[in-house]
Amino acid sequence: MGYFKVLLVEDTAAEAGLFRQALQEACPTAQIHWVQTGKEAVEFTRLANPSGKPGPISLIVLDLNMPGLSGLETLRLLKSNPRSKGTSCCDVF
Repeated sequence: MGYFKVLLVEDTAAEAGLFRQALQEACPTAQIHWVQTGKEAVEFTRLANPSGKPGPISLIVLDLNMPGLSGLETLRLLKSNPRSKGTSCCDVF
C-alpha cells in the first residue's frame, strides 16, 4: 500500500490514540494528522491544499459527537468545500 494521508477529527485524546493505533496497524505507511474540532478540520483541509483543487487527504475519520461544530455540521462544511468534497469520510459515534 502506498502513500495515504488521514485526517482524524476527535475531541478526546484517549479515543484519538486508539484510532491512530488502529489506523497505523491497518496501514503502516499512513500519515495521520489529528485535530480536535470541526473548525480545525475545515481549516486543515484548506491549508492542506491552498490551490482549491481536491486535496491530498485520502480519508477523514470524523467523530460525530463533538463540542462546538458537531460532526454532522463539520461533514456538511467539508462536503461543500471543493478542497475536501471528494475525500472519503468515515463517521464514528
